[in-house]
Amino acid sequence: MKKVLVITYYFPPLGMGGVQWPLKICKYLPYYGYEPIVLTVKDISYYTYDYSLMKEVNCKVIRTESFDPLRLKKLLGKETNFSKTKERWKSVSDFLFIPDNKIMWLPFAISRTINPLANGRDIDIIFAISPPYTSLLIGTLLKRMLHIPLVIDFREAWTEAHFMHYPTKVHYLINRFIEAKVIKSANKITCVNERIVDSLKKRHKREMEIIPTGYDSEDFKNKEELKEKFTITYTGAFTEQRSPEFFLTAVKRLIDSGKIKKEEIEVNLIGFSLYSYKKFGIPGVVNFIPYLSHKESLKALKSSTVLWLLVDEREGKFMTTGKVYEYLATGRPILATIPEGDCADLIRATKSGIIVPPKNIKRIAESVCNLYRNFKNKELVENHQLFLSGFDHKNLSQHISQIFAQVLR
Repeated sequence: MKKVLVITYYFPPLGMGGVQWPLKICKYLPYYGYEPIVLTVKDISYYTYDYSLMKEVNCKVIRTESFDPLRLKKLLGKETNFSKTKERWKSVSDFLFIPDNKIMWLPFAISRTINPLANGRDIDIIFAISPPYTSLLIGTLLKRMLHIPLVIDFREAWTEAHFMHYPTKVHYLINRFIEAKVIKSANKITCVNERIVDSLKKRHKREMEIIPTGYDSEDFKNKEELKEKFTITYTGAFTEQRSPEFFLTAVKRLIDSGKIKKEEIEVNLIGFSLYSYKKFGIPGVVNFIPYLSHKESLKALKSSTVLWLLVDEREGKFMTTGKVYEYLATGRPILATIPEGDCADLIRATKSGIIVPPKNIKRIAESVCNLYRNFKNKELVENHQLFLSGFDHKNLSQHISQIFAQVLR
């Protein structure tokens, strides 16, 4: 069995959606002849941990030291208030660290990996997952030092990503330069969606392959009984831009106008929030539920009537949120308050839901009202799921293994 070094900053026991992609790929690569060895960071100060995911980690994991801000906070024993931290330090971080504030992980990751006594085995190929983009730099340097082929993976765009803010033109140009060098160095490049591929190909003239984030079919073997109430569920994080304000305002208007009976609707907002949005809550209707384990979160989705997907206007063009695939796998109708972009394209292509601009309260209210009416009349239709096999992590892992095989010929 060939050995692949998977470089990823985000990995269990960290929680939230970003860890699912590397976790599931490592879970299924052995089926196709590749033994993953994960290179990641030691415990950091993070939004949340999900130790239940460790049951799925079936490979060697190398956890290295780092002096990036989140690791330092953990070492100092300081709990992170992320809303205050982001406001206070983001501009400083953007100015000081290139390509991102995980760059102080790089020297530790390099020194640990190039020492054969540390990793204890030969590596045949490197698979570097971003963000953070420091992961791609680590992969590029290891390729040059160890003469091992490299495949890089973009789960988000780099210099055009919505969350990348450049304090000066010089910062932007340096990032563009590094991006070009990394892409030139890679043997193969994979991206989460077509829009990122098109953007990168225009600038770098490289062939790239699309591999969506997908879902794990094993997580959906067990069905859940639907709740009696008309239940709308959201899972994920809220931020200053990704706010439930407009959706909850629409729901409140429907209740106040009598179009939906208060005792017949339930809204569950599950996950982490950087800001408090409880002032928009509706007593007896809206439940703000702290982060649940991945397993419990999926149970909540599968027992709901409708799933609410939220993407803010800045994220729209290049972002395909990973949870949309799990939403699709439930078969439940999706109410997507999202801008135009890859996520909207996916929902249209799969005919899996309704797309509404994220701040259009009138349209949101109309859509919720129609879904409620269909629920009452027993006319809600589940998504057609024949297309889902192409998004199954088993099949996506096979695709990645085929890319590895091409590189290693």
